[in-house]
Amino acid sequence: EECLCLNSVMSLFEPNQFRQEEGQQQLSEVDVFMEEQLAMAPKTRRYTSQQPEPMDDEDVTGTEEEEEGESVFTERIEEILRRQSMREEQQSTSPSVARQQQQAAQSGETVGGPFTSAELGELSLLCTQQASEATTTTTTTENGKNGFAVVPGDLLTSLVLLLHQHVQAASTLDLFKQAATVLKEQPAGALQEWLKDESLTHAKILRGGLEAANVILQIAVTKGVDQRAINEDALEAILTLYRLHMREHTIPTINETAHTSFQSEKDSHGSEAISPPRKRRRSSATEKSTHRLAKELKKMYKLVSSTFNLYFVLMERMELLMNSMLLEDHQVLLITNSSMQVFEIECQIAKDNFGSGHQMQLASISIVAAAFRKYPQHRDSILEELFPILLKLPTAKRSLRAYRVRYASAASSSLTKLNSMLIRSMIDPGMAANHSIQMVTGLVLALVQSCVVRPTYEEMVAVAEGEEAPPFPQFASGLKECQHVSIFIVDQLMKRCTKSKYGGGTVEFRSFMTHFVLDLLSVMMIPEYPAAEMILYTLMQRLRHDITQASDAGPGRGSNGAGTENTYVTFAFELFGKVCSFEARLLKLARDYSIEVGRDRVIKEGEVVIDCYCGNQTEDHFTVGCDDCNTFFHGKCVGLVNMESIPEEWLCDACRLARIAKREMRVKHCRDTSFMNGPYIMRHAFLSSLAHRTGVENIEPAVQFHFARWLDALQTKLSESSKSSPVQKPTKQLLHQLVNQWDLIEAYGEPMTDEGYNRMLLALFARSSPMGLSFKHQVNLVLKMMVGINSHLRKLSLKTIEKVAEGDDRLMLMPAITRTVSSRLADTTISVREAALSFIGSYAASFPRVATAFHPSLIMCLGDAGVSVRKRAIRIFNDILSTNPHYKGRSEACDAMLKRAAFRKEEDTVRDLIYELFSKLWLEDADQIVAAAHPSPRKAPPSAVDSPGNVASPGPKRKTATLSSPHPLFHLNSHIKRVELAAVMMMETIRTAGTGNHLETFLKKLYDASLDEERGRRRKSRGEISRQHIDKLIQALFEVLLKLEETRADRGDMVGKDIAATLRTIEILSATEPFPVIKHLDTILPYLKADNGVQIEDEALIVSACCDILFRISSAFDDNDLHRFTSSVAGDLRQIVFKFNAGPMNSAIRTLSALAHHQSATDDSHGRILLDIAQVFYSYLLRHLGTPDFSPGKVSEKIRCNLHRALTVLGCICQHRDRSLGSADEQDFLLPEEDLAPPKSISWANSTMASYQVIAEYLKKQDNPTKCASLKALGFIFLNEPRLLFALEQVGLVDDIMSPKAPTELQLEALDVWKKILESEEKRIDAGEATEKMARDTNITVTKRISGDQDGDANLFGGVLTNHADRLFDMLSSKDVRMRFSSLELLGLLLRQGLVNPNDAVPHLLALQGDVDNDTIRSLALEFLITEGEKRPDMIRQRVRAGVKQAYTFQRTIYPQRAQVSAVFQAGDRVECVFAKVFVECVARIRKQKHGLFASLLGLFEWKEFGRKKGSSFGQRSSPLRGKTGADLSLLSFAAQILAHLPYSSADDPLFIIHKLSSISALQGDQILEKFNELLPKTQHSEDDWDDENEDSLERAAITKFPGRTKAAQPLTDGNYDLRSFAKHCQTSASFTLLMRLKAYLQKMYRLSDLRCIEYDPKGKERIADRSCHRIENPPPFDASLPAGLGNTSAAPNVDSLIRQYAEFRKAFRDEMATSAKAEEQKDELPDDDPMDDVADDSDDEEES
Repeated sequence: EECLCLNSVMSLFEPNQFRQEEGQQQLSEVDVFMEEQLAMAPKTRRYTSQQPEPMDDEDVTGTEEEEEGESVFTERIEEILRRQSMREEQQSTSPSVARQQQQAAQSGETVGGPFTSAELGELSLLCTQQASEATTTTTTTENGKNGFAVVPGDLLTSLVLLLHQHVQAASTLDLFKQAATVLKEQPAGALQEWLKDESLTHAKILRGGLEAANVILQIAVTKGVDQRAINEDALEAILTLYRLHMREHTIPTINETAHTSFQSEKDSHGSEAISPPRKRRRSSATEKSTHRLAKELKKMYKLVSSTFNLYFVLMERMELLMNSMLLEDHQVLLITNSSMQVFEIECQIAKDNFGSGHQMQLASISIVAAAFRKYPQHRDSILEELFPILLKLPTAKRSLRAYRVRYASAASSSLTKLNSMLIRSMIDPGMAANHSIQMVTGLVLALVQSCVVRPTYEEMVAVAEGEEAPPFPQFASGLKECQHVSIFIVDQLMKRCTKSKYGGGTVEFRSFMTHFVLDLLSVMMIPEYPAAEMILYTLMQRLRHDITQASDAGPGRGSNGAGTENTYVTFAFELFGKVCSFEARLLKLARDYSIEVGRDRVIKEGEVVIDCYCGNQTEDHFTVGCDDCNTFFHGKCVGLVNMESIPEEWLCDACRLARIAKREMRVKHCRDTSFMNGPYIMRHAFLSSLAHRTGVENIEPAVQFHFARWLDALQTKLSESSKSSPVQKPTKQLLHQLVNQWDLIEAYGEPMTDEGYNRMLLALFARSSPMGLSFKHQVNLVLKMMVGINSHLRKLSLKTIEKVAEGDDRLMLMPAITRTVSSRLADTTISVREAALSFIGSYAASFPRVATAFHPSLIMCLGDAGVSVRKRAIRIFNDILSTNPHYKGRSEACDAMLKRAAFRKEEDTVRDLIYELFSKLWLEDADQIVAAAHPSPRKAPPSAVDSPGNVASPGPKRKTATLSSPHPLFHLNSHIKRVELAAVMMMETIRTAGTGNHLETFLKKLYDASLDEERGRRRKSRGEISRQHIDKLIQALFEVLLKLEETRADRGDMVGKDIAATLRTIEILSATEPFPVIKHLDTILPYLKADNGVQIEDEALIVSACCDILFRISSAFDDNDLHRFTSSVAGDLRQIVFKFNAGPMNSAIRTLSALAHHQSATDDSHGRILLDIAQVFYSYLLRHLGTPDFSPGKVSEKIRCNLHRALTVLGCICQHRDRSLGSADEQDFLLPEEDLAPPKSISWANSTMASYQVIAEYLKKQDNPTKCASLKALGFIFLNEPRLLFALEQVGLVDDIMSPKAPTELQLEALDVWKKILESEEKRIDAGEATEKMARDTNITVTKRISGDQDGDANLFGGVLTNHADRLFDMLSSKDVRMRFSSLELLGLLLRQGLVNPNDAVPHLLALQGDVDNDTIRSLALEFLITEGEKRPDMIRQRVRAGVKQAYTFQRTIYPQRAQVSAVFQAGDRVECVFAKVFVECVARIRKQKHGLFASLLGLFEWKEFGRKKGSSFGQRSSPLRGKTGADLSLLSFAAQILAHLPYSSADDPLFIIHKLSSISALQGDQILEKFNELLPKTQHSEDDWDDENEDSLERAAITKFPGRTKAAQPLTDGNYDLRSFAKHCQTSASFTLLMRLKAYLQKMYRLSDLRCIEYDPKGKERIADRSCHRIENPPPFDASLPAGLGNTSAAPNVDSLIRQYAEFRKAFRDEMATSAKAEEQKDELPDDDPMDDVADDSDDEEES
């Protein structure tokens, strides 16, 4: 004991802290003083060695020990007081008391009080002995007292009074302030002298005060001490010392910031004249002064540090004081406030002061938690003191994480590994290894957990008479106060995270809140910190409330509560996403690493079944079997290191849980499995495992918290079960039995294995935790926000759900998430669509199932209006196809991207991305080996990194969903070359598209060398490389063709389509490089036999592709090739002409023509074959020329089919005929019918003319199919001989074909023919084919070559079609959808080629926007409007009125069954205007254009006055519809609907409309009212009855069922009254009422006040407030209805409708006048500097210019 006391003395002084720096030779005065104290320490042994020697007699009584214990403390205190009294007497007799005290201080006797340092040290040893005896319960008196408790009260009172003097002296010291004063008032070096003299005295006083305070507190907290010894003044002095030493000495020393307070004080006092202070750079002199002050004050830090151990003891005694005594309110708050200041210390692990600051902060947490637990009335005050501390925390967030997390609830490191795996993605990996959290977080957790109390469960409560007794005893939760504290903390923190009235610091609080949430997540699964989940659950409820509130407030608007500003909502979503992501990760682990109660499987005796946690079923290590279920586990996986460690009976975790379940049912007498379920048993096992750890530091409060939460959950379940069915009595008593176990939680059986324990924690979170059970609702909230009206919330929701998916990637495949995210790809806001694409792109490349789920949506995004969205979609497909080349949607994706690249209006940057993608996939690295394995995930899920147990294993093996290749030519486990894969992908793309035009366009544009010189050289170089690659591609395609033949039996009906697509791909590549195809021509030629064993439609595709290949490569044939191949294919080509339909037939004829006209052809065999075919079919046509009708029943089906084939073949032969073989004059085209050439006279010179004449005759037949076939054949001829179309025009056949009386099929065929002719001519001119053909034609003179006669044919076509433009416009309004679409396509070609007037076409294109049942027509018409709008920006605005009228007429024509023409339609869940897209795409960008459009539409409502002379007409509408008819009113209703439902993007739009219509109504209202007053009879009414400000009798009559039968309406029904004039003006007033309805609707829709409408100035700059608008959610449609019969002028006027219209006009007029007057008054009251007058910059003018 003597050694213990001496060590305690040495620990108090710690002389090693005062050693000077290395190299210093002499010790300072402080070191000398410490040496003296150590020398004096042995002298105290005479006090510590007074213990009696051990006695050998075992029968000695305890009375002597009690007396000895009492005499030790009493004797020592008496001796100390005696010495102090002697010194006091000596000092009183001395002549100079002050001098004696100074000498005593220098000699080390008494400093700052009556006791010497040695005496204070001796008292401290007594305190140490007291604490040791209290913990070991050694010597006690008969009353149970020991230590200071046995000392007489008078003696202790005297001691405390003397110690009080030391405390008072120490509480007045401020060492840093005194040192700064010395530095300021004395020269350099004075501080060193002061340290030698004064500072030693102050340091002794400070240490003496701290020691005295510790002694007083130990006396006060000793159990049984005389209450007279507890001096309130001494306690107050101790508290003052405790606070001042922390604030003035401890914090500045550890943070090394003592100089900052004095410098700031100097600045504040030295610049009083400057107000306010100006920010300026500090002068060099000031910087030097500050640096000197900081350097000098550092010498004081070691001096203060010597008191830290004493201060630690003081803090420990403060905690004991808080727990043992009942303090006053101000004392409690003073202690907690002083303790919480320690959190301002910056505890950096790298610094020497880390230990001191760290221990102080831990002690402060214990003190504040003790006060929080004992004094509930001060909890709110303590919490309020916490928030200002948060603003003073160090900025280095890493230094805040100094609270080391405990894992005492687990016997091994398995829980540490599990938690480190969970938090690895959230915090720094280094910090995850050494898990620490913020000290403030530790404090909050301790505060919440300190509030738990024992739950109460009373058997019955008093029930008043007549009231029904409760079904269960009353249960009082033990977590009620914990929940209250959690709500208070979360509420206050979130309020301070908003930019509101809480004193600023928003950025700091948000930063803290982010780290606070991360800390809570990192300890949520650690049983020692159960409050973390409660706080997080409370936070999630608050975030849900704020997010919902922001959604209800609407876009850009908010209420007075928190959560309404965009920055806060963003922050709230960020926190929400972090927590949800962590929950998803936990739920995924719980699903992958499940554990159950018992096993259902029965294992036979002797059977060895290994079902280990690691998933490995091999017996490669020693195994242990469960004695209950006979399941075997690897020893190391269940914590058994060798065979000797296996107990006599070993159970697996499932069987241990099963035994617990059986025991609980037996002991609790409860067989209700709805309560005795898995979560109940696991919770019991969990608490039992914690009970095994009883005795671990601070584990008891956590166990109580878990137990109380379990009881709450059971009580909730019991209450819910009682509502649905009666609860059994044992179940009712279950909760009561559990409450009685509060004081002693039973540790039943052996604890579970480490792996089982971790799995049980995960299962409890998933099945019974409030966080885990609410995860589904949280995800549903995010999905709900994703479809809300606020685009900002929709974007944030997408980012949040992306974070959630990071925790569990399988959530991406949930139908609700897939469906909702896919819908956002069609969002109206481009930023939302980009966010949705970003979300999908994060997983699509790594997880094929995700890419498959979102494939249709990604395809849709390739056609998005936003360039950035299209780019992002292309990049996603690039990632998918690069990482997973066997993606089953690759063909559709490739086809869609090729279409996008071929789109004429596509952006160059988008097209470059597509070219880059396909170049990388198809045209690079031909020999690179591509592994067809499943791609590795982007982020390995937690389960794939570590097992949640103590064994690092991948966990149970799960079947990975493999994505099979859509084309089984190459299996997934094979490795193929990239060129082979590219060949298959090309083939699939063509098979999906059904055409190779897009691929051909891509290859042509990518390797086109017709560029500038420098770029051309680079392209030519790339072209050479690409030709080598194309050689390999062609070789790979032929290998694919061979594999298709080998797998023909396995592929079924798909083989024909695959062969055709492969041949078509070869045909496209042969245009670039024909020679590799010639080498493999023997492989292709057999397919021309048309005996390939496939379906007839596939056979046609195959032979057509083969013919096209021959046509492509024919130009590269030499003499040998021509002789070798052509002799064998001529017969096959002939058979194709006679056997197949138009497609293969045309290809075969084109191939024969190419071979016949080949430059190396030595004979005319192929030409003769073609001519023979022409003669055969020409002869057949002549033979049946006399038949007038080929309808079914008139002729046989065979004749009709052969006739149509003959027409088509002749047309095709004429199309591909080369003019160089002979040409006829133009006058020869018009020969009479009797001059038709006989078949044998047909030659190349007259074949075209003869064919034209005979085909033209068939155009006059009676049956429509024959007419269509002949017209199609003529179209083929016109492609080669354009002038023949002019001949057809001259004879009037074109007029007959385009006539409305012509059959619909014939008109459709004509439109198709004209379109093909125009496309062919456009292609011919753009590609330069016309110039090349003219150069080869020897019949064209030089003059024609110079004049550019190559475009004459195109001009001829255009001239003919321009003559029929009016008829084409009429076709756009045809009731036949096919007619409208075909005529629209033709009109688009004419517009693009400049062959039709856009001013005439635009109104018809606008009218087609009303074709709401056909999206294809609307989209195509919109595309043409956008193109014309880009060329001529003013055209839409100028022609909109004509377009509205045309749209009105169009709807009346197309939809006659509708009762009323409507300008809106239902688009999903919203109402959309027919001109919405036109407005957005063509008008909405420029303010001037918008205003012009609005003014043009409102012009329909204006009337022109033609002189108000007596007898003159009232007025005329300024539109072409001159009369005031019913159709006119319906048109106005149609226009009003358009103005009401256009998608306005700024408030300036509706404000301008309101301003304009107000001007119109102001002029018309008075005139209409005046006319009514002139017409209405006044014989039976007074003058007041017709007052404009009040209702008249007709208005009152209008509310009746039959207004015309009322007394007020009798004058109107009189036969002498001019009722038609009254009806005429009622129709006029209808336009006024429509305008008033429109004004009211716009004001309500866009929340526009009357004052704001009055203030609007359309000629001024656009105001900032008007740049955005806020539209109400789900607005009702605009009411554009008119009274029944109002517009029917032919019949007798409907008096009831007229009166109702009159009443509505009168009311609307009065309301308008009253509203205008009120708004004007409000405008006059506004100040001149109204903030609404702020206007925007001049960017609009620049945009308009």
